[in-house]
Amino acid sequence: MKAQDCSREMKTFLQFCITRRMRKQLVDLFVAYHAKVVIVYVEPCYETLMKQNRNRKKEVPEMIMGKMMNNLEVPAVHEAHDVKYITG
Repeated sequence: MKAQDCSREMKTFLQFCITRRMRKQLVDLFVAYHAKVVIVYVEPCYETLMKQNRNRKKEVPEMIMGKMMNNLEVPAVHEAHDVKYITG
């Protein structure tokens, strides 16, 4: 289901966004529909992340993983009505 459809139907929406620009597009859409926006940032420890990657059917090359991690922008508290951080 698309983000706009979820907004219209007042349904929960989940999206993987690593940059503020990606998140802002969605947050702006949801706010336009008067939705309460909650961002949940989940960051496993590096060892867990690498283990999960090794256990995938198609492992993401380490170079690509490093590039994604370098591009990651942790959500700031002002980006949504509520921002939750889960690390470990």
